[in-house]
Amino acid sequence: MVTEENRGKPTVFISHGVLDRILPIDVCSRKVVPKLQKAGYNVSYHEFEGEHIIPAEISAKAVEWFLST
Repeated sequence: MVTEENRGKPTVFISHGVLDRILPIDVCSRKVVPKLQKAGYNVSYHEFEGEHIIPAEISAKAVEWFLST
């Protein structure tokens, strides 16, 4: 999320498992998403019951989101 220079405002898709022990949600997505939104980014954020994985239903949402942007 740290860059030397920002260019444009791309839309962003983020998903995160509430049981993620590798990248805990409270110190990752729940901090990053509000910062992105405050900076004016359009964020599609999806929390799910799960760990450090990408469930099929989240993958489907990501593809649907990507195809609609």
